[in-house]
Amino acid sequence: MDNNCLLIPILVSLLSGFVFLFVPRRLRLFRSVLSLVVLSYLFVVVLQIFLTVLKSEGLVLDLSVMGVNFSFIANLFSSFLLLAVLFFMVLVNVFCLPSRTNPVKDTHFYSYLHWTLFASSIVLLTDNLIMLLVLWGAIAVLLYLMILAGRSGADQAAYKTLVMIGGSDVLMLIGAALVYYLSGTVSLSQIRLPLDSSLAVLAFLLLLIGALTKAGAVPFHAWVVDAAEKAPIPVLALFPGVLDKMLGVYLLARIGLDLFVMIPNSAMSIVLMSIGGLTIVVGSAMALMQKNLLRLLAYSTISQVGYMVLGIGTAIPLAIIGAIFHMVNNTIYKTSLFFTAGAVEARTGQTDFAKLGGLAKFMPIAFITSFIAALAISGIPPLNGFFSKWMIYQGIIEVGKWYFVVFLITAMFGSVLTLAYFLKALHAIFFAPRAQTEKTLSLGEASPTALVPMIILAILAIGFGIYARFPMQIISRFNFGVFVFGFEAYPVMSSGLATVLILAAILIGLVVYLLTRSRQVKSSEVFIGGEHISAEAQLKPGEISQQEATVSGAEFYDSVKEMKLVSETYKVAESKTFDVFEAGKKFFGWLARVGKRVHTGLLQTYLGWIFLGIIAIIAIFFLMLIK
Repeated sequence: MDNNCLLIPILVSLLSGFVFLFVPRRLRLFRSVLSLVVLSYLFVVVLQIFLTVLKSEGLVLDLSVMGVNFSFIANLFSSFLLLAVLFFMVLVNVFCLPSRTNPVKDTHFYSYLHWTLFASSIVLLTDNLIMLLVLWGAIAVLLYLMILAGRSGADQAAYKTLVMIGGSDVLMLIGAALVYYLSGTVSLSQIRLPLDSSLAVLAFLLLLIGALTKAGAVPFHAWVVDAAEKAPIPVLALFPGVLDKMLGVYLLARIGLDLFVMIPNSAMSIVLMSIGGLTIVVGSAMALMQKNLLRLLAYSTISQVGYMVLGIGTAIPLAIIGAIFHMVNNTIYKTSLFFTAGAVEARTGQTDFAKLGGLAKFMPIAFITSFIAALAISGIPPLNGFFSKWMIYQGIIEVGKWYFVVFLITAMFGSVLTLAYFLKALHAIFFAPRAQTEKTLSLGEASPTALVPMIILAILAIGFGIYARFPMQIISRFNFGVFVFGFEAYPVMSSGLATVLILAAILIGLVVYLLTRSRQVKSSEVFIGGEHISAEAQLKPGEISQQEATVSGAEFYDSVKEMKLVSETYKVAESKTFDVFEAGKKFFGWLARVGKRVHTGLLQTYLGWIFLGIIAIIAIFFLMLIK
């Protein structure tokens, strides 16, 4: 393909975003179908770019304005991610096709969607660090606008998101300035900085904060939870589910493996691994206690970011491949789970576990797809999540130092908690007794526009597990500066063999069950605490009703939260003590109060401050002369 093809996704998405501003909003079906056609066309174009890059060294479009490099480069990593972004945007668009349960309020959604693709394309393809950061900030603004179209109170969540991501963008610009000072260029392909000076470490940390905030890693994660409660479901599937993870991890990989030279067991490597481990534990532990599906998915998203940060932080090639593969896997099953949440909310009007239940018989396909996604995210073989986590585990072991045990246990413990809270979610939604209020609701299977993306993603979760070696071989060809990934040199578990063994075990278990099950059913009275449970309308003395004896899915693991040490920890976490946004509000509030006291309006006070300032300047001047 011609190198100019790199401009197609950029220019087409920019122009199509403006077109949707002028298409009448009453033409909802036309707007949605037109958007789907444009995105599908761009997907085909980017697929051709990816296949071309797969067979060559890459595509380069040299652009220079007044001596400044604005070139675009499509390597295997960037073109792969752009293809993935477009694929998930197509699925989100299908989910948004008008139907009785369409969750999107069609305001400027499609304009924002295409402009997000425009900004993402530049972020992934540009060779100019400043241009990358400017368009990175534009994505934050678009996310703010899309959250505003959500539920009641969405303005506060949108404001918090913009402040946190925008604040981190300012720090990233400072970091970029330091990178330019140290390297003398803003061309990403020409920057290779060793982390051997205080300025280099400072630049690394400033850029790192931006990547971690976008990805939603602890302690910069609070915006993800607030946005999950208020934003429309398609926005959640697109941003926390796809874009923020892909772009955040993309920048993290470029920072840690490309712009800077990070080596295993270095100080910065240990910092990244520690952030990753902390993110896994905090996200999983908080998800375990949630009683709302959207909040649970938000904390689950945060915990999965921890695996990606941990894998990249090792600076071990196998773990890095696993981290990037896990990023892809996470977008697959997490998007599916957000679609499930949208379908459930559309049918029941609820996302609270206490008000859900018994939906498996009404929504069997949605249950099956969400069950597959839940097993995949929990790392159950032979699904895709197992193999990416397994590679990260192997990479952690290869670190070789004593502390690898701590990170390995942390990662495995996170997977156990993930399985625990998704068992809670599946039970609460699909198996727990239905709330009485649901009798008046029109229950039924999810709409076809929701089912089609969910089924496709479920198939991918299975396919990327059984044929895991195929995507891993592509990822192992990504080039990060000094890193050369020798994927074939590592002993990775055979996904095909694992699949055969698991299917054999299931078959043996089924045969044993059929041969040993009793054909007679014994009925017995049920007692709880010595009290008889009765289904009768008129209860006898000493009896309790079945409804009183039923434990809803919302009450799973409450006993864990009531443990003394755990209880105190959860209280501190729920009070937003670790929320960077809330801490910042308190600090700047205090600063404002101090400023009010200083700003008295009296001339004598201002003259006094001026006099003290002059004295301080003279003192500094004389100290410099003495030295």
